[in-house]
Amino acid sequence: SLECETSSAGENQTQFLKIKIFPNPAEHYVTIQFWPEIPEEGKLHLLDVTGNILFSKKMSASLNYFEISALQEGLYFIRFQNQAISITKKIVKMNP
Repeated sequence: SLECETSSAGENQTQFLKIKIFPNPAEHYVTIQFWPEIPEEGKLHLLDVTGNILFSKKMSASLNYFEISALQEGLYFIRFQNQAISITKKIVKMNP
């Protein structure tokens, strides 16, 4: 699993937000866990290495999932964004 603190933040309160992404590397799905809970609703984006958004979904809970089975093996990024925060973390997609 990959456990990281925020990579960028808009306000002081966001410096304490942490993200755990697991499993990483992954084959079928990744779980994205925030703690403490996210201060306000936002969006999760799945991006390729060139920054193109492959998939987006609204989220407001502290635990979310991304289905990645259809992706080719390689490096991808997960970005969480709301009005106060933009956090980007990398994930590795492996084939079974």
